[in-house]
Amino acid sequence: MIKLTHGDIKNLIEYSQKYGRDEKIENVEKWIIKSGNPDYIYKFAKHIFGADIQALQDAIIETGDARYIYEFAHNIQGAEIQSLQDAILKSSNAACMYCFARDIEGADINRLQEELIKTDNVECIYKFARDVDTTNIKSLQDKIIAFGNAGFILKFARDVRMANKRILSQALIEKTKNPEIIYEFARAVQGANIDVLQEVIIKIGNAKYIYHFARNVKGSNAKSLTKAYARKIKSPKSLYDFAQNVEGADITVLSQSIAKTGNAEYIYKFACDIEGADLQVLQDAIISSGDSCYIYCFACDIIGADILTLQNKIIELGDLWCIYCFARDIREAQIKPLQDAIINSGNAEYIYKFAHDVRRADIDALTEAIAKTGDAEYIYLFARSVKEANIILLGKAIKSTGNIEFINKFEKNICANKNQLALSKHENLKTLNCETGIDDLLKRFANDEIDVD
Repeated sequence: MIKLTHGDIKNLIEYSQKYGRDEKIENVEKWIIKSGNPDYIYKFAKHIFGADIQALQDAIIETGDARYIYEFAHNIQGAEIQSLQDAILKSSNAACMYCFARDIEGADINRLQEELIKTDNVECIYKFARDVDTTNIKSLQDKIIAFGNAGFILKFARDVRMANKRILSQALIEKTKNPEIIYEFARAVQGANIDVLQEVIIKIGNAKYIYHFARNVKGSNAKSLTKAYARKIKSPKSLYDFAQNVEGADITVLSQSIAKTGNAEYIYKFACDIEGADLQVLQDAIISSGDSCYIYCFACDIIGADILTLQNKIIELGDLWCIYCFARDIREAQIKPLQDAIINSGNAEYIYKFAHDVRRADIDALTEAIAKTGDAEYIYLFARSVKEANIILLGKAIKSTGNIEFINKFEKNICANKNQLALSKHENLKTLNCETGIDDLLKRFANDEIDVD
């Protein structure tokens, strides 16, 4: 069998344009018709000047090739639509029936639709309903429902203008328990039965799509979906995200659920970020967590927190850093219990920090406490940095440590400072009791150190 090349077709086109339909063109046409090749027949009819359209149409029909029959009807001027349509129907090719109805002016839509339904090609039936202007959507919809393919029920309801959304909603529920398709139906199909679909999504119990349903489906009942989600999910981050992203979520339910997780970080974040959070429930949970850092943060950042209760828990836990920060940063804190906890710890570093940074600290009590620790470095830092420190007491304390390095630093940087020496003398006089003061005075009289007027 001779094959026509692209060059052959080009030569035929140029020849026919120059000489018209002559004997040579007729002979080639006869050979092409005899070949029964639908591609040659179609191209000859489309491109060759003077081609016998009727003869070529009969030949293309004879091939039974539905795609080329459709192309012939679509692109060849003078084609006889009825004969070509009959050939398409005879082929039972669903895709070509759909294309013929969609594209060919004068096509018999009802007849093509009837034959298409018989093919049971669900995709072409869906496309026919979507793209072809037909008066009988119901028969196409009934066929889609009968197939029971949830994906095409969704597509039909979403994309076909005259589809009955309520009937399709019910059909979808009966045909599938796939939460993704049910969610997508509710989200994308205007007029879908949201209440029914929501009940199904809750019953299926897939937490991911309960969340998406609550967040993205207009008309959904966020409170009912919150309860369903909270029953399924124990992840504190997921509960927090639900509260933050779902408009109308039941915050009380989520407060209780996140409290049960015992995760201090997300309990704190929930209290911070979620409007309407149940602070009492969350505070009780943060205390029960025993996480001193987040207990401190809760007291710092949550308006309405019970500072005294949180403070007592911080002290009970004995985390010196958090006790110190609590006293330093929280205005409503009761300083004395916090200070007593620091003093009772005997930790020189935190005694020093407390005295240095906490505004209402009792410096005298902390001076005595730091002196008792015997830690030369922090005794020295205390004397150097804390105003109103008892330098005499600290001098004795640092001397008793025997640490030559810090004793020398004390003498050089503190005792040698005139202002500090003056303060030391003043503090020394304050520490003398009455009896010692009188004895000293008498000695000075005896030595004529004082002029008497």
